[in-house]
Amino acid sequence: MPSTNVNIRMDIETKKEAEKLFDSLGIRMTTAINIFLTNSP
Repeated sequence: MPSTNVNIRMDIETKKEAEKLFDSLGIRMTTAINIFLTNSP
């Protein structure tokens, strides 16, 4: 499946906290966002 880039803006602290969370889960932020988007109704 072809892929594309998506740019988003977020607070620096939110990004840092998200990266810590995803790192503890062993996944990258890109993977987490893709999981969220593909499992949304």
